[in-house]
Amino acid sequence: MVRLAANLLLLLAFGTHAAADPIVIGSGGEGSSLFAYSKAIVEEAERIDPHATMEARATGGSFDNLKRLASGEINVALVTLESLRTGTVPEGTSALWAWDSFPVVLFVRKSLGISRISELKGNRIIPGGAGSGLERIVPHVYGKLGAKVEWKRASWDQIGYMLGSNQADGFVGSMTTLETVKSQYGMPDLVPVRLSPTEISLLESTHGDISLSIVMHEGHPVSGWTIRSAFVARNIPDADAETLARAALIVSQSPKFHGRGRPYPLEGAVAGEKVRNHPASLNLLSSQPQ
Repeated sequence: MVRLAANLLLLLAFGTHAAADPIVIGSGGEGSSLFAYSKAIVEEAERIDPHATMEARATGGSFDNLKRLASGEINVALVTLESLRTGTVPEGTSALWAWDSFPVVLFVRKSLGISRISELKGNRIIPGGAGSGLERIVPHVYGKLGAKVEWKRASWDQIGYMLGSNQADGFVGSMTTLETVKSQYGMPDLVPVRLSPTEISLLESTHGDISLSIVMHEGHPVSGWTIRSAFVARNIPDADAETLARAALIVSQSPKFHGRGRPYPLEGAVAGEKVRNHPASLNLLSSQPQ
């Protein structure tokens, strides 16, 4: 009996030790496009490799992800190239893939009667979730376009509450975030602020990583914009890196995400010498039709 008990303890100890920790992907807040994108990548990665264990984790966004990457809380992160250039990137971080992020638009309450940026007069706007790349870059972008607003800080999951409690008049985010806010807080009166041709020209010249992107809102085209981003990793096995890179490519080209998270070839480093391309990414790129 004593020997049987000892053997059982050994088996339990071995089983506990053998259980692999999941590869954790930090993205954005729940309800954001980045979170939906990372969940889709996890599902695709586990389809490619049934033995892989992955997890999509809701976070504040790019700058928050870099902190979590440094602490080891996450192994993979979706971040803007701007955050890689200006933030603190932990040693050993490499790029698995790069892409244009989801189009974002400025949405405000319909009851305010605002249709142009020039009509914003001290309105309270949330510039993306706290800790995200958007939070850093949105005030700069819209400031260049002449927006006169009060920027309000909130996490992704607080945006709907801030609007519902009349602590904010609008936010900058994706169509996915808009749908989440509307479904959770019943606010169908949110409308996009449209850009004039002059503002569109200014937008495209404001930042090297920004490009114009048209999205549909209630059957009408709206001028949105994307910012170049990267899918980076730290301290993960090469096999998992290759699986994730393949999953990112497949998901980006899927009908659900095509035209929103779209990959593009990388040459050299993503952000100077700070973040090099992972060998798995380079191998995948070399295998793609030119």
